[in-house]
Amino acid sequence: MTARQIITAAAAFAAITPCAAQAQMTMPMPSMNVSSVDRAFLIKNAQGSVSDLAHGEAGTERASTNELRQFAIQIVEDHSRLNMQLYQLAQKKGLALPVVMEDKDRDELQSLVQKQGTDFDRAFLQAEVRINTEDVRDGDKELSVTQDPDVRAVVQQYRDTESLMLSRAQTFLSRMERK
Repeated sequence: MTARQIITAAAAFAAITPCAAQAQMTMPMPSMNVSSVDRAFLIKNAQGSVSDLAHGEAGTERASTNELRQFAIQIVEDHSRLNMQLYQLAQKKGLALPVVMEDKDRDELQSLVQKQGTDFDRAFLQAEVRINTEDVRDGDKELSVTQDPDVRAVVQQYRDTESLMLSRAQTFLSRMERK
């Protein structure tokens, strides 16, 4: 994936989340409705969202099997749905969330898309396992501290979806390593 494709993926993400683009253009408002812990979690989650979508998109284009491509499509669909919920929550709470990929994520994605065939598949799945393990851990931590029912509902959906993605990625990777 070229830098142009990465930027295009980020732009596409912003286009499918109009409230995110609108929130990005406004000044972040210190919200009395959201704790600092919840705010930090939502910002971190939003920063990973663009990366997750671009990562999934790379899988739809470069995976060497139809089954893995279908998994990547599911990643894109699930994250698109979850991200819409995240940005709607942010708008409701008066938070501006980022809509650009972090440099470290862009570098990792650039490295990933240089791979082909089973090398790509293995690297893609290893990254999915790592990303989803972190996301499940972060979701569990946030669920243990948030008192906001709106935040809890969105975080629970994220955590449950990430847990399913983690399980699927682990299964794919295990099958690949047995071959």
